[in-house]
Amino acid sequence: MKLNRREQLILAGVFRDREHWAKQDWDGSGLRSTSQLGAYRIRIKDAREGLVAMNSADWLGNSPTPGDSVLMCRAYARLEKLGLLERCNLGYSDRTSHLKLTEAGDEMAKELAATERKPK
Repeated sequence: MKLNRREQLILAGVFRDREHWAKQDWDGSGLRSTSQLGAYRIRIKDAREGLVAMNSADWLGNSPTPGDSVLMCRAYARLEKLGLLERCNLGYSDRTSHLKLTEAGDEMAKELAATERKPK
């Protein structure tokens, strides 16, 4: 299955973010307020359930332009149609806010993330 660069960035980004947040410790040392600690713990809980907040800016390496945002939405839809990820609304608003890799998406994302780490 051939994915374009944006789709590859999304899959690898969801995988990396999920792995990062799922490994974090609940104590949140260094956070100053209870609201920061609460948001921190929610991200950890979501990641441990496989859910990752959409993070286009980090995945693209810059703040997305309106055109980038449209292309990212199309990429999410295509990846969903291919059965590689699910878009999830966690009830915070009417918008899709989180992504979850399917089994097939997880396998492909592992390969993409491993390829990105290899020295060129």
